[in-house]
Amino acid sequence: MSRGMIFVKGDYRNRNKTYSQALSTPANTQEHKPLGAFRKGSPMNSQNELLIIAITWATLIVLYSINRFLIKNAFLRHSPKITRSHMSTLSKPPGTIPSKVGVLFVFVVNILTIILLIIDSLSSSINQYLVWIKVNFPLWVNVVGSVLFVFNTIFGFFAMVFNPNYTPLYTTPPQEFILATKGPYGLIRHPRYSSEAFLNIVLFLFTGIV
Repeated sequence: MSRGMIFVKGDYRNRNKTYSQALSTPANTQEHKPLGAFRKGSPMNSQNELLIIAITWATLIVLYSINRFLIKNAFLRHSPKITRSHMSTLSKPPGTIPSKVGVLFVFVVNILTIILLIIDSLSSSINQYLVWIKVNFPLWVNVVGSVLFVFNTIFGFFAMVFNPNYTPLYTTPPQEFILATKGPYGLIRHPRYSSEAFLNIVLFLFTGIV
């Protein structure tokens, strides 16, 4: 009887010991690591960033096409018009050389950032090269950058909608054209250029690419 009792007690002790060890295994600790990393604010991956950019641009391209080819800027019919014969200086490209270089620099930086983001999303091996030009912001900074990106893109979209004569590069305007005074042009003189300049900061917060 005493030997049987000792065996039972020993068995219970072994079971309790095994149960306590199972509760303190490293596996449980490892399961909580991703959650802890997310709470600390892990950066948004490049695939999600590229998806947000693609959806935003695709949506606005569709809306711009509807306005351009179906609605045909009907809400701008009563906007003031200018005849080019009264303003002969319109045939010359505006701006100075430093301003043109600045505009070109802004556009090139934005294009390069998008190209690097596409390459990063397609191949993870490039991460070792991007470490020198990419800042790993916490997730909330990327989220703020994504929201600013959407609003900034919408602002630039309205700049093109309210100025049907807009082109990325300067072209000689037609004999008679609409003077853009509504929408974003009622707030700032060059909303499209301002949008592109602000996009430099927005893409940095959004993607972390310098």
